[in-house]
Amino acid sequence: MNDKQVFNACRLIKAVNICAKYILHKTFLWGNPDKCMIMKLDFTLFMNTPKTSKFLDKTLKQIINKHPDVSEFDVSLLYDSIKSACKKEPPLSDQKWYIENEEIEYYITSILNMRNNVLHGQLAVTDENYKESLNNHRELSTRCLKICGKKYGRDEAEVTKEVKQMNDILEEITTEILLEDDILLYCSDMVKRRMINDSRAKLMEIFQSISYVNPVSCITSDLKLKEDEIFVDIEVTHGQHGGRGQHISYQHLLKLVQTTAPPSFTRTVSQQQDIPTRPCIILVEGVAGSGKTTLVKLVIEEWTQGGQGNISDLDNYELLLWVQCRDPTMTCYQQLLDRLMPEIDIKLKEIHQKLMKLCKILIIIDGLDEDNESSRTLVQSLLQEFKYCSNIAFLCTSRPEKVENFRRTIPAKYTVTHVTLHGISKENLVQFVRLNHPEITKQTGNNRNTEELEKVINLRLHEHLRLPMNLILMIYIWDNDPDQLNLTSVTHTKLYYNIHELCKHKLIHRLTNHQDTETMDDKDLTDNVNIMLMNIYKTALETLSRDQLDLEVNILKNLKRKCKHLCLPYKEVLSAFLCLRPTWTMLGIKERYSAPHKGIQDYFAALYIVNNLINPQYSTPTSASATSASATSATFLSIWREWKQYIKAAISPSPVSIRGVLEESIRSGVVDMNKYQNVLIHVAGLLYLLLDQVPETLAREVVHLLQESGMRTHKQWLNLLDITNICPVIVKEVSQFFNTKDIIYISSIHVKRYSALLPHLSSCEVDITILCDPSDLPELPDLLAALTHHHCTKLALLYHYYHADTTTFSDNLLQLVQSRSQLGCFTGSLTCEGFRLLQECHELWWLFLAVMTDHHAASLLPQLHHTVTSTLHQLEWLGVKVSAAAVSVAAVTSLPSTKTVMLDLTDLSDDLVSHACDLAKELQPAGGYSWIKCESSTVTVEGIQDMIQHLHLHSVKVKVDFTVETSVRITPDQRDQLRTLAKTTFNCALRILGSEVQKSRKIFA
Repeated sequence: MNDKQVFNACRLIKAVNICAKYILHKTFLWGNPDKCMIMKLDFTLFMNTPKTSKFLDKTLKQIINKHPDVSEFDVSLLYDSIKSACKKEPPLSDQKWYIENEEIEYYITSILNMRNNVLHGQLAVTDENYKESLNNHRELSTRCLKICGKKYGRDEAEVTKEVKQMNDILEEITTEILLEDDILLYCSDMVKRRMINDSRAKLMEIFQSISYVNPVSCITSDLKLKEDEIFVDIEVTHGQHGGRGQHISYQHLLKLVQTTAPPSFTRTVSQQQDIPTRPCIILVEGVAGSGKTTLVKLVIEEWTQGGQGNISDLDNYELLLWVQCRDPTMTCYQQLLDRLMPEIDIKLKEIHQKLMKLCKILIIIDGLDEDNESSRTLVQSLLQEFKYCSNIAFLCTSRPEKVENFRRTIPAKYTVTHVTLHGISKENLVQFVRLNHPEITKQTGNNRNTEELEKVINLRLHEHLRLPMNLILMIYIWDNDPDQLNLTSVTHTKLYYNIHELCKHKLIHRLTNHQDTETMDDKDLTDNVNIMLMNIYKTALETLSRDQLDLEVNILKNLKRKCKHLCLPYKEVLSAFLCLRPTWTMLGIKERYSAPHKGIQDYFAALYIVNNLINPQYSTPTSASATSASATSATFLSIWREWKQYIKAAISPSPVSIRGVLEESIRSGVVDMNKYQNVLIHVAGLLYLLLDQVPETLAREVVHLLQESGMRTHKQWLNLLDITNICPVIVKEVSQFFNTKDIIYISSIHVKRYSALLPHLSSCEVDITILCDPSDLPELPDLLAALTHHHCTKLALLYHYYHADTTTFSDNLLQLVQSRSQLGCFTGSLTCEGFRLLQECHELWWLFLAVMTDHHAASLLPQLHHTVTSTLHQLEWLGVKVSAAAVSVAAVTSLPSTKTVMLDLTDLSDDLVSHACDLAKELQPAGGYSWIKCESSTVTVEGIQDMIQHLHLHSVKVKVDFTVETSVRITPDQRDQLRTLAKTTFNCALRILGSEVQKSRKIFA
């Protein structure tokens, strides 16, 4: 197939389409000689005739009203008009229209069919086929005009004139030069198909090498993890920026986009439909390391495989464009096309961009937080270009701090859908380890047992270790040196600190055997590496200030020069802390040094700031004038050793400020703190790691700078406390940014942080929900003791409720809550003595208790009935959990009546159904139950049927809901039958939950 053949196809389409329209238009006019009557009367009737209503929609009626002389009708509409409105035409069902004959009906149908076949035919037509097809059309058209003229009584001279006119049109088309408008009007679909085929091949060639990720490229270049093999379900919410959202699977991400079929220049006017003009943007937000770029690479990888992977609807997109915002070499859409499809862009020239708008395209914009002036201009160029194309979808990724800035630049024509990545879901952490750790050990050569790591992962990890990048870093460190990390307490900054120390250790080990440095003293070698690192740290801060990730040529030359002065091989040094990325430049794809990840660039910048704070007299070494490299090194070493003494002696930092270091390093006027939020977080973490005691002045400054950078939510401040390991001076400064007018919600992961924070907060309402075993939270007693001047309105000890036993009760924890008078909700397991603590809780409106033995039931239940009826007048919700396997009927007494009563029967099997029903009968309050729930059971369909019937025989009332949680499989049909039985027996709903509920409860326990 060559360009000449494509132009032949385009010329043939134009010729056949124009002549077909000419002939059918003439046929319609000859068949309707009284044109005035047609305009005034017949078309009104025509539009409302039942026989035509099946093909006349609202759009077509508007066309007919606008052009009653039918001059602007396309071929299809002219054909339908002839069949419906021309005189002497047979009914639509007549076979004359479809079976070969010498009647006009057959000929105009043949012309329509030929036109359609050509329009949707070959993408390329040879010269021979072009001439043959054109002659066939000429003969058919001539015969049609003659038969039509004869049928409608036109004289021979008029018919001959029309035949000549038609031939003149064909001759003119054959000899004329095709213009851009001709290609778009008559064969855009054909050219588009060829463009898509060629473009896909080129794009797949470009994208084929991006399916690997190496988060530890600065440690080893051998580690390559393939996204589609190691990727597990990232927790995703769909909702507003900064708010709560609905959980969705990353696999269904593109289902949030409702694109339409692309428009077509060659689609007939009768085929065009109303198309909405609101293209869609999916804005994916996530903190550094949450999996944004990994998700992007997975999407691209699956698209290159034809969209046959896990991500739904990816096969809908004919083309995919990928923009990396860190790339500074493009400023407009045309440059993007020149780069991704250079040969195609040269061939199609001016029509390339117009044809692209006819395709279904997914445009990926990765790393809005890494943008620069050039890429910002490029993104705006794309948004403006496609703002009226509803067949285009954008998938954009960004850190949270850049989301609002980008949203303000989006044209109003777009529909924006917001999505947040939260990292690996808790239930998938072990799966992530199972997929990644064997791949890491395979490529690193270590033989550590994955099962050992799984045991560690099953411990409660910090929230930041749910981030895919951090989890891989943690796995890598553990694989190399498991003693380096306490995985249950390692902070975000400590994780980066350890990986960085590992990089340094490996580099120094390599350099001791390197020909350029093997004779250097170990101490001098270490000092030289540290000096070089200070230059790398400074470079990270400078490039960050310019919104760059890649190192510019002059910066790289400067680093090479400094390596030379320190007698260090620059390739070894730079590759230890930076990575070489294939990057587009004006000269094509070149490898450029850059930070391995934006998060590591932030960390390096923070190291530069903190090192300057620790010793303000230290300045980054520059080239010395000494001619000898060794003399230069000696100068550097004297400075470096002096600086190390400052650290070792823990000399109090001089009053140098963080802002001052930033301003001096960047020298660009006003410092936009929003850009440095993640840097400042690491600054806080490093101050805690490197200093025995963080000075109040620095603690105050870093917290206030973080507030200036946009840190606002309680979650953000709590994460800062994690990173600084609840540093007391940081806690004190952070406390002023907590709004105590709002309820403070405390869960298991917040206990340590709030136990330190609550004493600094003014009086507020506190809501505590503990999912795990309280014995695993050594700070929980401190938290409860810190409630002295606060109002604890909820204490939910869910582990004590769901995993109650004969020895573990909530008494001691409840006793620690001094301000029980305002307690509104309590869930747990109390002895008779512990329950007396609730007698003073006159605001209590929710009470859920577990009863596990006969002795427990016999002592607690009578007191519960007495206290609720005599003291707890506000109680509306009462729930009692009873073990059907451990509690006898003789030990229980009836529950008090409240607005809502729930009975939770546990450990139920078919053998215990009758006993459980007896328990429910004896426990039943005067008004019956709102809910009965059977938790952690092995009951079968027959057991559930028996239970419903026995409860009914015992006159047990269930007013709202009957829930059975069973590990036995129950089919949908069986569920429906059981629901019907519950509805007819109790007039209540029946819910049957599977074993996944028990599994999820274990995860949180």
